[in-house]
Amino acid sequence: MLIGNCLNRFELISPGGRVKTVKEASQLTREPINRIVKTVVLYSESLGGVAAIVTGDRTVDLEKLSSLLGVRLRQAKPDEVKELTGYPVGGVPPVCHGLLTVVDYGVLDHEYVIGGGGDEFTLIKISPQDILAFNKALVANISKGV
Repeated sequence: MLIGNCLNRFELISPGGRVKTVKEASQLTREPINRIVKTVVLYSESLGGVAAIVTGDRTVDLEKLSSLLGVRLRQAKPDEVKELTGYPVGGVPPVCHGLLTVVDYGVLDHEYVIGGGGDEFTLIKISPQDILAFNKALVANISKGV
């Protein structure tokens, strides 16, 4: 179930099965892994929740992102993700989560990307430019290869 009406502004995809991983999203949508995006929720005592968005073939580099923001970050626990965003782990969309957002440069290489759509049965198709605009996001090199 989607939380709020925010996601209705973007193209929602029902891929016909449970989607909890980048690999599953890629297989069900027939999109390459680098077009799937992960919204990784991190936590800092001083900032609270932070969303880091990277392509599916990359991981968030905590050192780079911590240095960029000037705080110590850690991956949020599943219950914290739900509390901070209203969405479960694996379903956090790249928009509509209300967190400070940093987007990796690699996400901008695509006309559109596919990300979590609010739950494990829904995805969202969105342009990287809409992710930036909607979140008023920062753009930086925050990833490393898998």
